[in-house]
Amino acid sequence: MAQDGQAISRGPRADKVIIDDITSTKYIYIAGPLNVDSDDEKVNVQVALMTAEAIINMGAMPYVPHLTLFWDKQFKHPKEYWMKLDTFWLAKCDALYRIPGNSEGAEEEVLLAHKLKIPVLYTYPQIMDFIRSDQPTD
Repeated sequence: MAQDGQAISRGPRADKVIIDDITSTKYIYIAGPLNVDSDDEKVNVQVALMTAEAIINMGAMPYVPHLTLFWDKQFKHPKEYWMKLDTFWLAKCDALYRIPGNSEGAEEEVLLAHKLKIPVLYTYPQIMDFIRSDQPTD
């Protein structure tokens, strides 16, 4: 975090850092397949990170739960532990973006987002519309 309540985010160009007012920054939770210990694991993490980069470039801050995979490789916990941790982060976010693909965990997160009245987004244009909206970011 920068000084005076400002956050650092990336602008339209990946090599250009812009400082935005943290009070108006929207936080977006990324939900999607992970499939730990499968051939898809690496690809799914890459897709989540590419999505996070796109969200930053659109002017919002992403939360990427897929990165707990690396934490779990160092400190093993059951899936329920990670889902509970992710639940706390989801509750702090302003929206959820659902990456396409089969995932029980992501579907649980979508249901929780609906229960918490957190908007669920499915396309990049929806993300842009949400970021540009006047919806408050408590």
